[in-house]
Amino acid sequence: MNLPETRSRHPLAFVALATLVAVACFTAIPANSLELVGIQTALAASCMVVLLVAAEPDVLSQRFRRPFAEPACETRCVRKTFVFVAGVLFANGLFVGIVTALSIAGKLPGEAMQVSAGPTFAPLGSIALFLAVCVATGVFEEGLFRGVISRGFSDALRAEGRKSPALTGAIASAFVFGVLHTANAPVAEFAGEVVVAQLVAKTVQATLFGFVMSAVLSHTGSLWTVVLLHTGFNILSMGPAFALTGELPSTYATGDPVDLAVLLISAAFLVPLAVHAWRILTHAAPPRTR
Repeated sequence: MNLPETRSRHPLAFVALATLVAVACFTAIPANSLELVGIQTALAASCMVVLLVAAEPDVLSQRFRRPFAEPACETRCVRKTFVFVAGVLFANGLFVGIVTALSIAGKLPGEAMQVSAGPTFAPLGSIALFLAVCVATGVFEEGLFRGVISRGFSDALRAEGRKSPALTGAIASAFVFGVLHTANAPVAEFAGEVVVAQLVAKTVQATLFGFVMSAVLSHTGSLWTVVLLHTGFNILSMGPAFALTGELPSTYATGDPVDLAVLLISAAFLVPLAVHAWRILTHAAPPRTR
């Protein structure tokens, strides 16, 4: 049985394969510096693209199957959804980025977000590497969690005749996405109630983000659309702080109330998007085959 047949007949097996490939990529290269993070993420993104293309040869040149019941409104609905999601998401990212940068600059109370060792080369090279990491992260995470896991769960549930497979698959993959964002997060030495709240808030925020991205993929059928949204959010949310320090955040669990407030507000930004995503996925009809 070849890879396309495995993807079609045994979607959960394909999910397991993609997950193993991702784990191997991140295990093979340590993330001890921004340069190594860039190599690690680029390798993972490349492997995920290769895996997706091998399973679905048209994935880069054509859209995934879209679950619309009314083809006549596709273009209008897709454009409206994209503008709404992009507007709220990018405003969210910009808010997070500006407040975090102000905190680091000492214009807000509290300790600055803890950072990892940054690059040692020129600022222009640092910025280029930062942008490359953001793009590679978007490609990898959207390819794995939305292109493989969310769709794999949905297809498996649909094959069993379950109700609302797209919605259930999106919830399951979003939860995994959220948990993994804090599962191995370094915790500040002064761990306490604020740190616990930060871990919970980040899990909720990442879960909502993943759920929204699943709905966008389901609605538009375009993997590159969710990659664009994810990359844009990462650049806006981390870019201002990176411009000041040349370093990436190493943990969300800083123990700083300001960082906690930013996470809570960021999660609140995503609530209206999640409500819209729920409506999209609830009314998703079985996909039309090409």
